[in-house]
Amino acid sequence: RQVLFLTKKKAMSSITKDYNTYSPSYDLTVINYESLHKLPNIKWDVVILDEAHKLKNPTSQRTSATRRVIAAGSGAFCVYLSATAGQNPLELSYLSPLLADATGVKVKDLKDFEGWCKAQGFGVTRGAYGQWNWKRDERDLLKIRDMLFSTSERAMRRRPQDLAGWPELQRILFPQELDPVSFSLYEEAWEEFRRTMEMDPKGKDSPSALVAALRLRQKASLLRCKHTSDLCVDLLEQGYQVAVSVQFIETSKIIEEHLRKAGYECSIINGQVTAQAREQERVSFQRGEKRVTLFTVTEGISLHAGEQAVSANDAQRVLLLHDLRWSALDVAQIEGRCHRDGQNAA
Repeated sequence: RQVLFLTKKKAMSSITKDYNTYSPSYDLTVINYESLHKLPNIKWDVVILDEAHKLKNPTSQRTSATRRVIAAGSGAFCVYLSATAGQNPLELSYLSPLLADATGVKVKDLKDFEGWCKAQGFGVTRGAYGQWNWKRDERDLLKIRDMLFSTSERAMRRRPQDLAGWPELQRILFPQELDPVSFSLYEEAWEEFRRTMEMDPKGKDSPSALVAALRLRQKASLLRCKHTSDLCVDLLEQGYQVAVSVQFIETSKIIEEHLRKAGYECSIINGQVTAQAREQERVSFQRGEKRVTLFTVTEGISLHAGEQAVSANDAQRVLLLHDLRWSALDVAQIEGRCHRDGQNAA
């Protein structure tokens, strides 16, 4: 039997290693999504799609190439793996055969999926140039959640806490009161943002509006550095290890400097560090050699306690989400860096 495993590039070696260790009775091909065009035309018996949320754009080249591979021959049995499947009906188009089956309907392609969405009353439409759109409606979300998480036999997904009794993620808000100088700077940034938006008649998706929003977020992120650093020191003194998620490297550098002055060395994980150096930094945090890590990535790293592969310690982790992200999927991925495999992270 022929099994195809689609995953991200840096995970390929570990999957191949596991296959060689256990030597199962099937032939396995491991490839990343960006290399799908290199595959020969093979009739796959099983296709495993790791990080399946990468297919959430129904018209992207990656999604189209994946769809062609799955459809080769008579079609393969597909296993979709994702902790963040999607956040609206449009982003779940890659699951269209399963979603439609949950309602007793069969779909073959995007046109069928569009018809199914309309039959379900979902606000998925096509623009003048074929662009897919979804008008937010809580009723759509409730219906999708029921298909994904209901207790019926047709449900496609189970929450880990329901399966294994794992603890819920504890989310605690830490409001910050700005000092007069910082508050004045924030007011200045906010007024600049409002002026830019008032001068931009093209709507929220125009380049100038996106730039203005990003600039506001950057300035607000920098203003909160001292507060996050103080909170981090307080948690360290209580015996926790602390993982701080930031969106901007400038923010990371300022928090790192604050913590260094307080006597704490930080593990740094971001796009400016080589893959080998990132792993060294990650392991130093996992073993407690550096009790703080500052990271900008949203996925692909494990920071949970007790990771046997690197002899990680069992110290409880606390995740500080310094910068909220645009997407709820990114936030869920960030939370999963520490709160995973049953670990009771906060």
